[in-house]
Amino acid sequence: MLKEAKSIYDSIDASVTLVDLYLDRNPDSASFYMDITKRLSYQSKDTFGIATYFLLKGKFFRKDLSYDSAISAYKESRDLSNAINYQTGLCYANIALGYLYRNIGLADSSNYFFNQIFVSEKSEVFRTDALNGIALNFKSAGNYNKAQEYFFEILKDTPTDLHQERSAANSNIGLVFEEQKMYQEADKYYRKSLEEALLANNVYSIGFSEKMLGSNFSMMNEYDSSLYYYNSAYEKFKSINSLYQLASISLSLAYIHTDLKNWQEANEKLVYCRSLLDMEYNVFLEIYYFKKLSYFQSNNPSIDLSKAVKSISKAEEIATEKSLTDEFMDIYQMKSVYLEKSNPVEALKYYKLYDQAKDSISSLNNKNYIAMLETTYETAKKDQAILNLQQEKAIDSLKLKQQQTYLLGAIGVSVLLLIGGFIFNRNRKLRHQSALENMQYRLLRIQMNPHFIFNALMAIQNFMLKNNPLDAGIYLSKFAKLMRQTLENSREESISIMEEKEMLENYIEIQQLRAENKFEYNINIDESLIEKGIRIPPMYAQPFIENAIEHGNLGEIKDGKLDINFEERDNLLHVSIEDNGVGFDEKVKKVGHKSLSTIITKERLNLLEKRFNIKLGFSITSSMEKMQQAGTQVRFILPMLYS
Repeated sequence: MLKEAKSIYDSIDASVTLVDLYLDRNPDSASFYMDITKRLSYQSKDTFGIATYFLLKGKFFRKDLSYDSAISAYKESRDLSNAINYQTGLCYANIALGYLYRNIGLADSSNYFFNQIFVSEKSEVFRTDALNGIALNFKSAGNYNKAQEYFFEILKDTPTDLHQERSAANSNIGLVFEEQKMYQEADKYYRKSLEEALLANNVYSIGFSEKMLGSNFSMMNEYDSSLYYYNSAYEKFKSINSLYQLASISLSLAYIHTDLKNWQEANEKLVYCRSLLDMEYNVFLEIYYFKKLSYFQSNNPSIDLSKAVKSISKAEEIATEKSLTDEFMDIYQMKSVYLEKSNPVEALKYYKLYDQAKDSISSLNNKNYIAMLETTYETAKKDQAILNLQQEKAIDSLKLKQQQTYLLGAIGVSVLLLIGGFIFNRNRKLRHQSALENMQYRLLRIQMNPHFIFNALMAIQNFMLKNNPLDAGIYLSKFAKLMRQTLENSREESISIMEEKEMLENYIEIQQLRAENKFEYNINIDESLIEKGIRIPPMYAQPFIENAIEHGNLGEIKDGKLDINFEERDNLLHVSIEDNGVGFDEKVKKVGHKSLSTIITKERLNLLEKRFNIKLGFSITSSMEKMQQAGTQVRFILPMLYS
């Protein structure tokens, strides 16, 4: 390729192409051609070539996990591109810096570089790439609602004939749903991703979509379907010799075969993955390999558990050497479990490390999210400052006119003062009434929390008395998360519908642990509610879910089921909670008995009706009243609150 070049600039282009070609296959060859790019660019004083050289150098350092060096190289490329108005190079550098800072957990810096493109760049390709990075940052910070909003925006703005880009957008939406354990919704978007990949006729995209379907089915423990999609994806990646994806899928298959106790198949996949890693080393896959190897060793009865401890210790050693703190949480948890019988003291030590790592990651995510909000706030503040200056200029221009009409203005002011006094008194009464209603609303919501916390604590007490300390620790961890959610949400007038779903899931899963998973549950949310970013006053559904589990005896009956539905009808939010528990019979209810949750909910709905001047419904029905199968249905209507 270099021999065919007719000029020094053609030679630079050829060497850049060769660097990209060898970067993933042969680092030594990539480094050789990168030096040629540098020499030719400086020799010809070609700033475009020099900027491109630093961009390639950044990619090289990033692959080697030398993040500081990569950042320096990308910034050098960015500065050079900016100096000569090389817009494409500038965009590439900003995108690279955005994703690099994202990888090292600095969401505020990451968003800064993404915003540089999103605000000023006209190219839809670069803008979409930047928006994708911002969405991924929100996902990492746990703000799934905002991440979905951006991913849906990308999908909406991507032309229908760009099938590969639409495949990637659908896959990201599916991933957000999967991380929230909304597996049915994830499946829908992964299938859309596969459809678009097939239309694009792109083997890699087809394989990737099938891999994500395999992962989703694995999370649901539907191993037959998972194996089908993983094996199909494996064949796709094999046809294009994608060693990274082949190794990744082999480890996923090893995990499934371990769960199915297919020891020979699991071992074959692990051995094959090891051979691939020897050909193309990747530090993340190396850690993933030792984690899956230790899982296989710990579950196989013919292998001594000490081997599993050695394997997971190897993963810990690599993560420590490379400062990959995100890997510590899983490693500490696995090591704690493996050491539980042989060395309880060491097991407890690693469980504490796992708990600390989990809390630190949660804290970091919260800090990153706050940083993103602060960045947005600073931008808005600057916009407001500009607006204030414009308003000041407008006021100055009006002063002259005001002086000319002073006498008429004085008369007008006198009249306005009379009218204003009347309006002020009326508004003061309205504000007082609104504040009173708002205070009542908060007090009613607070009444719900002690009732809820008391029952949750009782659940924890029962569980700790019946189970081992490790499970009790996991249970307490879930409860701590639930308490944080409850305290945070109690300060909000409304929360996103996805936050409400997450809190309800956490509560139900705690109850499931106590009931030894004897009942199933489903939370269904209309897709339109998610897309519109609908918010909901917190703590409406929870007390009725609690009643269904506690008084409906869902943990004691056979095949207990609980369905919670959120749907939009006539621009109102309809909520229903249905169970197949023991139900109730109005004829045998104690005279004078009143449900606290029912009373509080009705009072809260009354305040909402006054506030929004709409009629909201509420009903509780027992199937026993209709001589049908036992169970209870609770239905109520809430106003549609938008973000």
